[in-house]
Amino acid sequence: MTDKQTKRNNLIDRVKPYQWKPGQSGNPNGRPPNVKYISEGLREYLEAHPDELKKMIAAAVKKSMAGDIQAFREVADRTEGKVTETHKFEGEIPVSIRYKLKEEENAQGTE
Repeated sequence: MTDKQTKRNNLIDRVKPYQWKPGQSGNPNGRPPNVKYISEGLREYLEAHPDELKKMIAAAVKKSMAGDIQAFREVADRTEGKVTETHKFEGEIPVSIRYKLKEEENAQGTE
């Protein structure tokens, strides 16, 4: 075993006791009650103050027209939708797929 593999195995062994066990939750109590997210608070505020929302929209459009690229991007994303990213892969990529039928699993479990 190389030195690199030994270090990797030692690291894996060190973190094993701290990993979640199958079925264990990192947040067993869930979200605490009465906690509001920023989006909820903003939505409530803007529903109560619709003129503020219009001012915010006007400010974003003005900044966009003045050449602020971030403001333009935000306005475009909100009106046109975000641009879909596409990725092109070239060359050969070996892929192996393991597929087990439920019947095979059941048969192996009874053996």
